[in-house]
Amino acid sequence: MIITRIQQTKRGRYSVTVDGEFWCALHGDAYYQSGLREGQEVTPRQLEEIRLQSDTRLAVEKAARILSHAANTSRQLYDKLRRSVDERAAAAAVERMLELGYLDDEDYARRLAADLVHLKGYGPRRVAETLRQKGLTQEQIQQAVDSLGEEDSEERLCRLLERKYARYLGDEKGLRRTVNSLLRMGYSYGEIRQAINRYTQWEGEEDPSL
Repeated sequence: MIITRIQQTKRGRYSVTVDGEFWCALHGDAYYQSGLREGQEVTPRQLEEIRLQSDTRLAVEKAARILSHAANTSRQLYDKLRRSVDERAAAAAVERMLELGYLDDEDYARRLAADLVHLKGYGPRRVAETLRQKGLTQEQIQQAVDSLGEEDSEERLCRLLERKYARYLGDEKGLRRTVNSLLRMGYSYGEIRQAINRYTQWEGEEDPSL
């Protein structure tokens, strides 16, 4: 295999032609590091290694741009990078962001959990499910949920009831509506009943439809 042409592109990359056919547009640093030149004989393995080095540099730059706009989990960043590079380059870029301190899944989990609770009023179950959808591990999710505090969770639910649902607690229909809504928000039946009992004398059995 022979490098038949190398040409710099308007984007600052280097378009490489092998045996008369376009092969790859290399990142500038990867190109200079590779030492490629026109007329050079190369093997498929050499080309693959050079491509990986280029893709990894491009992935690192893209990862930095993504994280400069919004926080991401490692999994979210990896998935976004995979749209343009292979799994090895994406994984290497994620690892580099972790090394540089631009990624911190534990901190991300704690911050998001706090926002979900204080801004949206979510309960522990809904918080955990939302964190799971972000690609966080079970250990990271549990640590974030634990950081919210069990006692504080009860107090938050009581404040939520008082602010948003107290007016519905005077009849059975309103009570059902309140319970179902809070269940969807991630609170357990026991937590909901205990909070409601602070405002009413509700002592009924658990609704069989729940």
